[in-house]
Amino acid sequence: MSVLIKNDLATRRLYATDASVYEELPQSVVFPKNTEECVALVKGARKNKMPLIFRAAGTSIAGQCVGGGQVVDVSQFLTGILGEHKDHTIKVQPGVIHSDLDLFLKPFDLKFAPEISTSNRCMIGGMIGNNAAGSHSVVYGTTREHVIAIEALLSDGSVVEFGPLTDDELSNKCTLKTLEGEIYRTVTSIINQHRTLILKRYPKPEIIRRNTGYPLDVLAKGQPWVKSGPLFNLAPFLCGSEGTLAFTLSATLKLVEIPKAKGLSCIHFSSLEQAMVAISVILKHQPAAIELMDKRLLALTENHLAHRRNRQWIEGAPEAVLAVEFLGDSDSKIKTCFKKLTADLKQRQLGYAYPVIAKENAPKVWAIRKAGLGLLMGVGQLKKPVAVKKIYLQLPIEIKTLKWQKMLLILP
Repeated sequence: MSVLIKNDLATRRLYATDASVYEELPQSVVFPKNTEECVALVKGARKNKMPLIFRAAGTSIAGQCVGGGQVVDVSQFLTGILGEHKDHTIKVQPGVIHSDLDLFLKPFDLKFAPEISTSNRCMIGGMIGNNAAGSHSVVYGTTREHVIAIEALLSDGSVVEFGPLTDDELSNKCTLKTLEGEIYRTVTSIINQHRTLILKRYPKPEIIRRNTGYPLDVLAKGQPWVKSGPLFNLAPFLCGSEGTLAFTLSATLKLVEIPKAKGLSCIHFSSLEQAMVAISVILKHQPAAIELMDKRLLALTENHLAHRRNRQWIEGAPEAVLAVEFLGDSDSKIKTCFKKLTADLKQRQLGYAYPVIAKENAPKVWAIRKAGLGLLMGVGQLKKPVAVKKIYLQLPIEIKTLKWQKMLLILP
């Protein structure tokens, strides 16, 4: 079996960058077509001590898929939707584009909930890798909350299924004399020894968007430590691990119903500080999304041929705009939500304009928001904004010393 590998300079340069500011030439780029080729690839990398860098669309801005090893591109061939949806779930390969999946699900009034700005090009494998959240995270949470099971490839070339396990099933997994068994023993042992410290030191659970190391606290709040908690499941645990623990061959996703009604309001502010103060007020009204567009971004749309027609809703010269969306069962309920929110903000003297956007114009608002990074990076000046995102491996000091290398797929 021959895996498609390219190591010419042109290909390596194409894969030396992503949406971040980082750049490093990989040694080669490989395009696996199926599970068998993925297994052969990992075994070869293990034998040759070749670091593997898993890459989907390369839309993240933290440089996760840039490096000097061998890039594994899942976007070419691992793009299958594996069967029809069943019981609000569906199984897909990592190279499936988010918007394509939603288009496939639309006739069934279903969708994959995380809704990020790069949804027309980002892929499920990448969303799992960085635990993508998106504009509706206040309602739907992150990718982690919507991954049920993952068919994973481990560093020894074994293929395993990570999914929800009862206490008995977990006990049986821990007895396996394989890498899979060692993984279960390692993770449960860490939690058994350090559960109190993990729950104390990890970020607060109300912080929805967090990628601060491996989410041991998520496991520690479930079974077998909390009898009424969720079943032990390493599939959500892999979300946010950035390809350092396993290679996703396929994932079973939980789907949500498309809301029956939704509405959008763009609240204008005379200062950025005022907009920041308003966010806590808006959150009390339980919106589905809050997205900021500042003066700098809005100004870049004035002379932009494509986005000039998307800005008719702007009133005056706001320093900042908060796009606030509500979801509901009916248009009348949405209207009531906006009425209460507007009255609350006016009473607190927050904002100066509160237009509710017509349904046909709502995509124009979101088009500007989604184009934000591209517009900023296209500024015609010597000094340009730099897109960065901090990633922390925030583990208690006692846990940092443990040898996670035995579990890692990215080889030394």
